[in-house]
Amino acid sequence: LVTYADSPYAAYLDRLVEERLDHPLTHRRDPPDRFPELLGRKGAADEAIVVRRLFEERGLRVVDLSRAASSQAPRAERAVATAEALRSAPEIVYQAPLIGSRGFYGVADFLVRTDLLTADGAQASPSVGAPVYTVWDAKLARRPRPQQLLQLCCYAEMLGELQGAPPETVALVL
Repeated sequence: LVTYADSPYAAYLDRLVEERLDHPLTHRRDPPDRFPELLGRKGAADEAIVVRRLFEERGLRVVDLSRAASSQAPRAERAVATAEALRSAPEIVYQAPLIGSRGFYGVADFLVRTDLLTADGAQASPSVGAPVYTVWDAKLARRPRPQQLLQLCCYAEMLGELQGAPPETVALVL
């Protein structure tokens, strides 16, 4: 969806390559660009800092699903890891694979239990019943971009399907 927001044609070609390996255009793809790989490594390093400073140093339990997210398993199987993690009600789920009924798939940087903080940032008491989560996504940017907000909305919709209701808020960690 984010690719589509930038270029419907690029999104069409990405889907074509995924679904029709025999199509002649699949063999004419450009080689992978090294710059996004570099940004990806930098982003992962920054996410590790967020995990350490915002979560682990405060004693919050973080379930790391980065292995499931990066595995070669089918997307639906990767998303099962998120559902299983949420059943144990950790405070934070890191690199959570999500899949929606409309075929969207993505990996949310953080699922944060909403009962953790009050509006003033103080520690809140746990709520009764199944915990509710919201989506936080870390970006190497100083300002939000429309594509990032669109991505967060997709993650929120997929998370809503998983937990029975969409989160009331989402957050970008810039």
